[in-house]
Amino acid sequence: MARIYRKIWTKRLSDGTKLRTRSKAWYIDYRDVASDTVKTVKGFTDRKATEQRAAELERTSERTAVGLIDRFAEECRRPLLEQVEEWKAALMAKGSTRTYAELSAQRVKSVLKATKSASWPELNANKVSADLAERRLQGLSVESSNHYLRRLKQFCRWMVRTKGAPSNPLESLTLQNARTDRRHDRRALTADELRRLITTTETGVTRFGMTGPDRVVLYRLAVETGLRASELRSLTWNDLSLSNSSAVCGSAGAKMLK
Repeated sequence: MARIYRKIWTKRLSDGTKLRTRSKAWYIDYRDVASDTVKTVKGFTDRKATEQRAAELERTSERTAVGLIDRFAEECRRPLLEQVEEWKAALMAKGSTRTYAELSAQRVKSVLKATKSASWPELNANKVSADLAERRLQGLSVESSNHYLRRLKQFCRWMVRTKGAPSNPLESLTLQNARTDRRHDRRALTADELRRLITTTETGVTRFGMTGPDRVVLYRLAVETGLRASELRSLTWNDLSLSNSSAVCGSAGAKMLK
Protein backbone atom coordinates (compact mmCIF):
# COMPACT_ATOMS: atom_id res chain seq x y z
CA MET A 1 0.00 0.00 0.00
CA ALA A 2 1.42 3.37 -1.03
CA ARG A 3 2.05 6.01 1.63
CA ILE A 4 0.58 9.51 1.10
CA TYR A 5 2.09 12.35 3.12
CA ARG A 6 3.26 15.97 3.17
CA LYS A 7 6.90 16.71 3.73
CA ILE A 8 7.77 18.59 6.92
CA TRP A 9 11.05 20.35 7.55
CA THR A 10 12.41 22.86 10.05
CA LYS A 11 13.53 26.29 8.92
CA ARG A 12 15.72 28.51 11.09
CA LEU A 13 14.76 32.20 11.00
CA SER A 14 17.17 35.14 11.23
CA ASP A 15 16.43 35.64 14.91
CA GLY A 16 17.44 32.07 15.63
CA THR A 17 13.95 30.65 16.13
CA LYS A 18 12.88 27.46 14.38
CA LEU A 19 9.80 27.22 12.19
CA ARG A 20 8.28 23.94 11.12
CA THR A 21 7.05 24.07 7.50
CA ARG A 22 4.77 21.65 5.67
CA SER A 23 4.80 21.23 1.89
CA LYS A 24 1.75 22.31 -0.09
CA ALA A 25 1.95 19.26 -2.36
CA TRP A 26 1.42 15.68 -1.23
CA TYR A 27 4.09 13.03 -1.82
CA ILE A 28 3.85 9.32 -2.59
CA ASP A 29 6.05 6.49 -1.39
CA TYR A 30 5.34 3.25 -3.26
CA ARG A 31 7.18 -0.01 -3.76
CA ASP A 32 8.54 -0.74 -7.22
CA VAL A 33 7.88 -4.47 -7.48
CA ALA A 34 10.44 -5.14 -10.23
CA SER A 35 13.39 -3.64 -8.32
CA ASP A 36 11.94 -4.22 -4.83
CA THR A 37 12.72 -0.65 -3.82
CA VAL A 38 10.65 2.20 -2.42
CA LYS A 39 10.32 5.18 -4.74
CA THR A 40 9.14 8.69 -3.92
CA VAL A 41 7.04 10.70 -6.37
CA LYS A 42 5.68 14.21 -5.93
CA GLY A 43 1.89 14.27 -6.11
CA PHE A 44 -0.61 17.12 -6.19
CA THR A 45 -1.93 19.72 -3.77
CA ASP A 46 -5.22 17.80 -3.82
CA ARG A 47 -5.08 14.67 -1.65
CA LYS A 48 -7.76 12.77 -3.61
CA ALA A 49 -5.92 13.29 -6.91
CA THR A 50 -2.69 12.17 -5.26
CA GLU A 51 -4.34 8.98 -3.96
CA GLN A 52 -5.53 8.17 -7.50
CA ARG A 53 -2.01 8.78 -8.80
CA ALA A 54 -0.61 6.47 -6.14
CA ALA A 55 -3.00 3.68 -7.12
CA GLU A 56 -2.00 4.15 -10.76
CA LEU A 57 1.70 3.92 -9.89
CA GLU A 58 1.14 0.71 -7.94
CA ARG A 59 -0.83 -0.88 -10.80
CA THR A 60 1.83 0.09 -13.32
CA SER A 61 4.53 -1.33 -11.08
CA GLU A 62 2.75 -4.66 -10.72
CA ARG A 63 2.01 -4.96 -14.44
CA THR A 64 5.57 -4.07 -15.39
CA ALA A 65 6.85 -6.76 -13.02
CA VAL A 66 4.88 -9.48 -14.83
CA GLY A 67 5.65 -8.15 -18.30
CA LEU A 68 2.24 -6.75 -19.22
CA ILE A 69 3.31 -3.13 -19.69
CA ASP A 70 6.32 -3.94 -21.86
CA ARG A 71 4.26 -6.30 -24.02
CA PHE A 72 1.51 -3.76 -24.54
CA ALA A 73 3.91 -0.88 -25.22
CA GLU A 74 4.51 -2.34 -28.68
CA GLU A 75 0.78 -2.63 -29.37
CA CYS A 76 0.24 1.00 -28.33
CA ARG A 77 2.36 2.14 -31.25
CA ARG A 78 0.47 0.10 -33.84
CA PRO A 79 -2.43 1.63 -35.85
CA LEU A 80 -5.79 0.70 -34.38
CA LEU A 81 -7.22 0.03 -37.84
CA GLU A 82 -4.71 -2.80 -38.27
CA GLN A 83 -5.74 -4.26 -34.93
CA VAL A 84 -9.41 -4.08 -35.92
CA GLU A 85 -8.55 -6.26 -38.92
CA GLU A 86 -6.94 -8.80 -36.58
CA TRP A 87 -10.05 -8.70 -34.39
CA LYS A 88 -12.23 -9.32 -37.45
CA ALA A 89 -10.13 -12.37 -38.33
CA ALA A 90 -10.46 -13.59 -34.73
CA LEU A 91 -14.25 -13.28 -34.91
CA MET A 92 -14.41 -15.45 -38.02
CA ALA A 93 -11.98 -17.94 -36.50
CA LYS A 94 -14.40 -18.36 -33.56
CA GLY A 95 -17.30 -19.09 -35.90
CA SER A 96 -18.86 -15.71 -36.68
CA THR A 97 -20.07 -15.27 -40.25
CA ARG A 98 -18.06 -13.10 -42.61
CA THR A 99 -21.02 -10.71 -42.88
CA TYR A 100 -21.17 -10.22 -39.10
CA ALA A 101 -17.40 -9.83 -38.76
CA GLU A 102 -17.12 -7.33 -41.61
CA LEU A 103 -20.07 -5.25 -40.40
CA SER A 104 -18.66 -5.23 -36.85
CA ALA A 105 -15.24 -4.12 -38.09
CA GLN A 106 -16.78 -1.46 -40.33
CA ARG A 107 -18.68 0.06 -37.41
CA VAL A 108 -15.63 0.15 -35.17
CA LYS A 109 -13.45 1.66 -37.90
CA SER A 110 -16.08 4.30 -38.62
CA VAL A 111 -16.00 5.59 -35.04
CA LEU A 112 -12.20 5.36 -34.79
CA LYS A 113 -11.83 7.51 -37.90
CA ALA A 114 -14.47 10.01 -36.79
CA THR A 115 -12.81 10.44 -33.37
CA LYS A 116 -9.29 10.50 -34.86
CA SER A 117 -8.29 7.57 -32.63
CA ALA A 118 -5.29 6.31 -34.57
CA SER A 119 -3.73 4.36 -31.68
CA TRP A 120 -4.93 2.83 -28.42
CA PRO A 121 -3.91 5.76 -26.13
CA GLU A 122 -6.07 8.10 -28.25
CA LEU A 123 -9.25 6.07 -27.76
CA ASN A 124 -11.36 7.36 -24.88
CA ALA A 125 -14.97 7.32 -23.69
CA ASN A 126 -15.62 11.04 -24.04
CA LYS A 127 -14.76 11.15 -27.75
CA VAL A 128 -16.75 8.01 -28.52
CA SER A 129 -19.78 9.19 -26.56
CA ALA A 130 -19.73 12.56 -28.35
CA ASP A 131 -19.44 10.91 -31.77
CA LEU A 132 -22.37 8.55 -31.16
CA ALA A 133 -24.48 11.45 -29.86
CA GLU A 134 -23.71 13.42 -33.02
CA ARG A 135 -24.70 10.45 -35.18
CA ARG A 136 -28.03 10.22 -33.36
CA LEU A 137 -28.64 13.93 -33.97
CA GLN A 138 -28.00 13.31 -37.67
CA GLY A 139 -30.61 10.55 -37.80
CA LEU A 140 -28.98 7.37 -36.51
CA SER A 141 -31.50 5.37 -34.48
CA VAL A 142 -30.84 4.62 -30.82
CA GLU A 143 -30.79 0.88 -31.55
CA SER A 144 -28.17 1.36 -34.28
CA SER A 145 -26.14 3.57 -31.94
CA ASN A 146 -26.22 0.75 -29.39
CA HIS A 147 -24.97 -1.68 -32.03
CA TYR A 148 -21.98 0.59 -32.67
CA LEU A 149 -21.20 0.78 -28.95
CA ARG A 150 -21.55 -2.99 -28.45
CA ARG A 151 -19.02 -3.68 -31.19
CA LEU A 152 -16.62 -1.03 -29.90
CA LYS A 153 -16.71 -2.46 -26.38
CA GLN A 154 -16.33 -5.97 -27.79
CA PHE A 155 -13.20 -4.85 -29.65
CA CYS A 156 -11.80 -3.21 -26.49
CA ARG A 157 -12.38 -6.36 -24.43
CA TRP A 158 -10.53 -8.35 -27.09
CA MET A 159 -7.62 -5.89 -26.86
CA VAL A 160 -7.46 -6.31 -23.09
CA ARG A 161 -7.70 -10.09 -23.29
CA THR A 162 -5.27 -10.75 -26.15
CA LYS A 163 -3.00 -7.72 -26.40
CA GLY A 164 -2.45 -7.02 -22.73
CA ALA A 165 -4.16 -3.63 -22.68
CA PRO A 166 -4.32 -2.37 -19.08
CA SER A 167 -8.07 -1.69 -19.13
CA ASN A 168 -11.11 -1.07 -21.32
CA PRO A 169 -11.37 2.72 -21.92
CA LEU A 170 -15.05 2.41 -22.89
CA GLU A 171 -16.16 0.35 -19.89
CA SER A 172 -18.04 3.29 -18.37
CA LEU A 173 -20.26 3.85 -21.44
CA THR A 174 -23.77 2.42 -21.25
CA LEU A 175 -26.40 1.66 -23.87
CA GLN A 176 -29.19 4.11 -24.65
CA ASN A 177 -32.84 3.20 -24.02
CA ALA A 178 -34.04 2.04 -27.44
CA ARG A 179 -37.68 2.03 -26.28
CA THR A 180 -37.70 5.82 -26.52
CA ASP A 181 -36.91 5.65 -30.25
CA ARG A 182 -38.96 2.88 -31.86
CA ARG A 183 -38.82 3.64 -35.57
CA HIS A 184 -39.35 0.27 -37.13
CA ASP A 185 -41.19 -2.00 -34.72
CA ARG A 186 -41.41 -5.45 -36.24
CA ARG A 187 -44.71 -7.34 -36.30
CA ALA A 188 -46.19 -10.30 -38.10
CA LEU A 189 -48.28 -9.65 -41.21
CA THR A 190 -51.99 -10.11 -40.83
CA ALA A 191 -53.67 -12.83 -42.89
CA ASP A 192 -55.13 -10.20 -45.25
CA GLU A 193 -51.76 -8.44 -45.69
CA LEU A 194 -50.09 -11.76 -46.44
CA ARG A 195 -52.67 -12.71 -49.08
CA ARG A 196 -52.33 -9.33 -50.78
CA LEU A 197 -48.53 -9.65 -50.78
CA ILE A 198 -48.72 -13.06 -52.46
CA THR A 199 -51.32 -11.90 -55.03
CA THR A 200 -49.36 -8.78 -55.95
CA THR A 201 -46.03 -10.58 -56.15
CA GLU A 202 -47.34 -13.31 -58.50
CA THR A 203 -47.74 -10.74 -61.29
CA GLY A 204 -44.84 -8.55 -60.22
CA VAL A 205 -41.65 -7.70 -62.10
CA THR A 206 -38.30 -9.39 -61.60
CA ARG A 207 -36.50 -8.14 -58.48
CA PHE A 208 -33.20 -9.25 -56.98
CA GLY A 209 -32.82 -11.63 -59.93
CA MET A 210 -36.08 -13.45 -59.10
CA THR A 211 -39.36 -13.42 -61.00
CA GLY A 212 -42.66 -12.78 -59.24
CA PRO A 213 -43.67 -16.49 -59.06
CA ASP A 214 -40.21 -17.39 -57.76
CA ARG A 215 -40.50 -14.81 -54.99
CA VAL A 216 -43.94 -16.15 -54.09
CA VAL A 217 -42.34 -19.54 -53.45
CA LEU A 218 -39.69 -17.89 -51.29
CA TYR A 219 -42.27 -15.90 -49.30
CA ARG A 220 -44.40 -18.99 -48.71
CA LEU A 221 -41.36 -20.93 -47.56
CA ALA A 222 -40.45 -18.14 -45.11
CA VAL A 223 -43.99 -17.93 -43.69
CA GLU A 224 -44.57 -21.66 -43.41
CA THR A 225 -41.18 -22.51 -41.89
CA GLY A 226 -40.46 -19.39 -39.83
CA LEU A 227 -36.91 -19.24 -41.20
CA ARG A 228 -35.19 -15.87 -41.27
CA ALA A 229 -33.66 -14.31 -44.39
CA SER A 230 -30.10 -15.32 -43.47
CA GLU A 231 -31.25 -18.87 -42.74
CA LEU A 232 -33.07 -19.10 -46.07
CA ARG A 233 -29.95 -17.91 -47.90
CA SER A 234 -27.89 -20.64 -46.27
CA LEU A 235 -30.21 -23.53 -47.28
CA THR A 236 -28.83 -26.28 -49.52
CA TRP A 237 -30.43 -29.33 -51.14
CA ASN A 238 -29.17 -31.46 -48.25
CA ASP A 239 -31.38 -29.44 -45.88
CA LEU A 240 -34.56 -30.57 -47.66
CA SER A 241 -36.43 -33.75 -46.78
CA LEU A 242 -39.18 -34.34 -49.34
CA SER A 243 -40.16 -37.66 -47.74
CA ASN A 244 -41.20 -36.06 -44.44
CA SER A 245 -44.76 -34.78 -44.95
CA SER A 246 -44.80 -32.99 -41.60
CA ALA A 247 -41.66 -30.97 -42.29
CA VAL A 248 -43.50 -27.91 -43.63
CA CYS A 249 -47.21 -28.58 -43.65
CA GLY A 250 -49.57 -27.89 -40.81
CA SER A 251 -48.09 -24.53 -39.76
CA ALA A 252 -50.16 -21.50 -38.87
CA GLY A 253 -48.65 -19.71 -41.85
CA ALA A 254 -49.98 -22.35 -44.24
CA LYS A 255 -53.51 -21.82 -42.88
CA MET A 256 -53.18 -18.07 -43.36
CA LEU A 257 -52.29 -18.52 -47.02
CA LYS A 258 -55.34 -20.66 -47.80
